[in-house]
Amino acid sequence: MQKRYTILPICSFFVFAFYSCGKKENYQNPNEQAVAQSFLNSSMQEKDFLDYEKGSNEDSSIDEQSFIPTTGATANSLLQGFNKMGYSFTDTCLESDAVLYPKSIEKTAISLSDNMKEEDFRTALNVGVSATVPVKGIELSPEIKYSREAASSRLSRTTTYSVYVRLGETKVSNLRENKLTLKPFAYSYFNANGKLNDPFNFIKKCGDEVVVAQKLSAKLLITLKLNFDSQKTLNTVEGKLGLAQNILSVAGKIGINTNVKYLDDETKKGMHLNLYAVQLGGNPVNLTEILSMKTSCEIAKIEECQNTINQLNKYIAEDFSKQLSPNNPDSWVVESSQTMPYDELNILDPSGKSFNFNWLENYGDSLNYSKLKNIIHQAISREVNNYSIANSILESTNLAIDERNNLKEILDKSEINIDSLRNFSKECHKNLIECLNNYKEKISHLLLDYDESFLKPNIGSLIAKTKSGRYPLPGQQKRSSVDFLDFKSIVDSGKYSSVYFRLKTLDNKLILNQNIRFDLMCNKPWYRGFDPVIFAGVYAGYEILTNTIQANHSSLCSGTELGYVASPRNVPYSDFIVEVWGRD
Repeated sequence: MQKRYTILPICSFFVFAFYSCGKKENYQNPNEQAVAQSFLNSSMQEKDFLDYEKGSNEDSSIDEQSFIPTTGATANSLLQGFNKMGYSFTDTCLESDAVLYPKSIEKTAISLSDNMKEEDFRTALNVGVSATVPVKGIELSPEIKYSREAASSRLSRTTTYSVYVRLGETKVSNLRENKLTLKPFAYSYFNANGKLNDPFNFIKKCGDEVVVAQKLSAKLLITLKLNFDSQKTLNTVEGKLGLAQNILSVAGKIGINTNVKYLDDETKKGMHLNLYAVQLGGNPVNLTEILSMKTSCEIAKIEECQNTINQLNKYIAEDFSKQLSPNNPDSWVVESSQTMPYDELNILDPSGKSFNFNWLENYGDSLNYSKLKNIIHQAISREVNNYSIANSILESTNLAIDERNNLKEILDKSEINIDSLRNFSKECHKNLIECLNNYKEKISHLLLDYDESFLKPNIGSLIAKTKSGRYPLPGQQKRSSVDFLDFKSIVDSGKYSSVYFRLKTLDNKLILNQNIRFDLMCNKPWYRGFDPVIFAGVYAGYEILTNTIQANHSSLCSGTELGYVASPRNVPYSDFIVEVWGRD
């Protein structure tokens, strides 16, 4: 399938955003209307270029009067075969003179979205992939990395400007009435009566379903992200301006507005702006050039990013719209595809007789076959997702050796599982009756097992680490490490909702044994009495809410006293590593 999918990196991030194609454009932010009008004023210079649906809440089937007929498959491979059970595209084996293509742009929508979370971006990655038809391969790690890096956090606020242009749907007209023609090379798979007698090779070549409709669109998204050095800085900004992202909107344009003048210089020094963008469709060469300019700066030195911001505004208002034409299929991406089984289509031979695509004669077998297709399809989808998550986590530099090895094992085994499932789906059609016999058990024996617990959705950030002995240090009753943990800094930073502990051996292997316990103590000055235990019985995976850290530190310690490891027990190593990680 031909497709254009361009993700542009900014500061090693990949940026994406999400919006619903049929969502009503109700402007909650007063600047949204201005942003929309700025784009539309420029793009409307071409009379028939945009059909702006400012208040539409309809996403129904498109009337055929809005399409123009084309001969044969479009450049986006309409009528291409699809092996649903094997989760893969095949050759195009059908022809039709009833393919419709949009003659004008159906919809343009401009929107603003604030503070998208990782989960929102993971959902957003379905844009460009339909529920049943994959538009991309298994390498999705850049997008997953973006989901983690570009999402708003406790100490960041974001605004994403989205321009969505929908050309419409290219489709086969009157599927159940208009005649579809099988290409001559596929006749060999049928007997003289038109009955399929070689399903194995037919599905291998043509699939078991056909792409009958595709939604074509183009998108431009630009994200402004404010990062704050501390919770104090964020509180100061929101105390003076309300929502922090209130400075991320300028009537009709992206940028930093005049509200920033109400902030003192010290506050502005603790605020940093990062710019992110992605373009799907069109020709993003100019956008790539813009993003090679300055894309990160302090709010106190916003002039360093101003030229980039100006160029992005010009790109939104002028350049993007000029790249899109209804007459050029290559300027659009396939947002989603719809498929139908061969046996539900009106496929005739040259004499006008219908081809018989009944894979199985028995109704019960047909039901089981349908179930099997869905099971295989979902299993492949899950393995693709696990592969992508593991690939993304492996980019972390703070993984233990065995943790990294387990993730690599997931990569290897999930890829093998994908190949095995696809091969199973192919071989299944050699003898469907035999394949359906105990198919659940066959699939179970087919798949390699791996530990999915390493696919953590939120591994967090490393805050501190130290080496602890198996026993207290010489001359100490309880202390087994140096001071290493700044409780007050964790609380004051406001970056984390909780912290958790990871233990490792000196050769960087993960320790999962929760029988190993130790305490965290606070190093108080000698003249203030004995050191108190802040947390007792800490173990691998032990997690503490930041509010609890604040309460215990305030009641038991004071000032800037640091914490240390004490009273280790049940430790089978002479020394071990204690790591403290923070979660957003």
